[in-house]
Amino acid sequence: EYIVTLTVFNETGCQDSYDLPITVNPQISAEFGQEENGCSPLTITFDNESFGANVDFVWNFGDGGVSSMLNPVHTFVNNTLNDTTFTVELISSSFYGCQEVYTQDIVVFATPIVDISILDSVGCYPLDVTFENSSTAASSYTWSYGTGELGNSSEQLHTHTFYNVNLTPVTYTVTLKALSASGC
Repeated sequence: EYIVTLTVFNETGCQDSYDLPITVNPQISAEFGQEENGCSPLTITFDNESFGANVDFVWNFGDGGVSSMLNPVHTFVNNTLNDTTFTVELISSSFYGCQEVYTQDIVVFATPIVDISILDSVGCYPLDVTFENSSTAASSYTWSYGTGELGNSSEQLHTHTFYNVNLTPVTYTVTLKALSASGC
């Protein structure tokens, strides 16, 4: 607490004083140490590093989600084909009614959407199967043909030949993994 004194004088030399107490509440600082960006869904445990705040914490995650926990856990989802930035806001409050706001951006990278179709899926040995790759937001692909063979074709249309040396039909399960430039 500080005391401010106001002293006034008139032209005859008379004076009067008035003391006014000034109270300065302790400093608070809102902060969290999370600088994590990643693929959707991105789950983050926030580490509240606020100083002097001891009553209330309000988190706004920038996607409509909110929390009043000290160190909340939140999952960010990006269902778009572009990277999405969420601005996370922490409002920290003290017992004295003081508040501070801290914001930080979290980037959630777009996740590729795998979409393949097969033009011919049944036939006789050797069977040439043409795959149509209509996947989006991917920069590289890994094909697993179910035979132990792998491929990395990024062409929209590509063909793979399947063999069967058995006396009964064989079914192969083909898997396509797509990876974005961000590693998602």
